[in-house]
Amino acid sequence: MIDWKEAQFRQIAIHQVGNSSAGKPLALSEQLTQVFPEDYPLMISHFLEPFRDREAYAFDFANGEVDLNAAYKFIQRLFDHPGHLLNISQDLARHLYEAAVHPNIKDGAFCVVHFNQVIYEDEVTDAVVLCKVEDQETFIQLLEADHHFVLNKQEGIPFQQLDKGCLIINTDRESGYQVFIIDQSNRALEAQYILAQIFSECHSPSGSVPPNRTPHADDPFFCFPEPGRRTSFTQNRSGALSK
Repeated sequence: MIDWKEAQFRQIAIHQVGNSSAGKPLALSEQLTQVFPEDYPLMISHFLEPFRDREAYAFDFANGEVDLNAAYKFIQRLFDHPGHLLNISQDLARHLYEAAVHPNIKDGAFCVVHFNQVIYEDEVTDAVVLCKVEDQETFIQLLEADHHFVLNKQEGIPFQQLDKGCLIINTDRESGYQVFIIDQSNRALEAQYILAQIFSECHSPSGSVPPNRTPHADDPFFCFPEPGRRTSFTQNRSGALSK
């Protein structure tokens, strides 16, 4: 069980990941994203709340070889050296970009977020959220100026609505950590290769692989597992979230 009522937001890096097969660029941020202290509680609500009541999975290793799962190694480095989050997030973004070869994969902002003081089954530890924001919504901002109001149209991210992502808890490292997955898109199968494209080999629920890809132990594609089906994640014990 996960309890985040004492969780603390630490840092976030955001990069723009295009579709490499369509010639869309990869734009890497050169510094961490600034978040004001008064907004730290919003970061916890936005990036942790959507994972409530999700089942727990773990990284899977081809033939038991940890080194063949590149994403696992990136996450391991991040937990060991959180001060290097920017550089490691850039490596993750590059890894995701190289995997974005299907024409239906949309451009999006790739976020890597670090928290600490997360409680998992009575253990105080840290956690990382990886998510890809593909869609923004229009909203109206109400501004007051010189005794009158101005309506200003803005584009932004819906609060507490993650399209696609995973929450990785820094526990059970040797078993592949505790990983919680979310995918709200429900689009065609090809479009579900999401940010979790960064994970190990991929077979779709039908057993096929993406066009022009060959199954391989270090292939970055990953599809979300169906119940009872082994993929690049294996299902762990139940991991309901609490607040």
